[in-house]
Amino acid sequence: MPPEHEVAGSIPAGRIRSGLARLSYTFNVISRAFPVVYASDVEAAAAFWERLGFRRHYQLPPEGEPGYVGLRSAAAELAVTHAQWAVDRYRLELGNGPRFEMYVYVPDLEGLVADLRKAGVHVLAEPEDMPWGERIATVADPDGNPVALCAERGAETAVTARDAAPETHAPLSTEHRDRPSTQRPR
Repeated sequence: MPPEHEVAGSIPAGRIRSGLARLSYTFNVISRAFPVVYASDVEAAAAFWERLGFRRHYQLPPEGEPGYVGLRSAAAELAVTHAQWAVDRYRLELGNGPRFEMYVYVPDLEGLVADLRKAGVHVLAEPEDMPWGERIATVADPDGNPVALCAERGAETAVTARDAAPETHAPLSTEHRDRPSTQRPR
């Protein structure tokens, strides 16, 4: 393979030292990736993410109290599973405190923070302008993990999300969920 051929689309193969990179793949190895959030209450966590605009596309079991929920938005994907999964599957005990931080870009930061506050979501940090040029607020998911809500660049001149797409601020009810699939997640 000529050294100018790129592996994973960014670094010339001749400059990568790892054994994996020396393989002569001519395609992207990753077809899809998403984080899995460990939650003490899967339904409450899924409802929180639905409030941020994600939609349920998969649930196990399909009916009743979920043990796993796959969620998608137009630009992102994540899953929620019970924290016990890490213990049962990997023999990993989850510690106290935050286990992750998620950044979510939204078109109406102040409006969403106000909606979340009304819904009882704990606001960890009010909207503020950051030195690197973003405006960010931080809320806590039902397990206390920080979720940074970032104003989309140029959002201050855009129509608010509530005006443009009412479904962006989804209610915590189940009426807007997609019907869960009976197929396994891919």
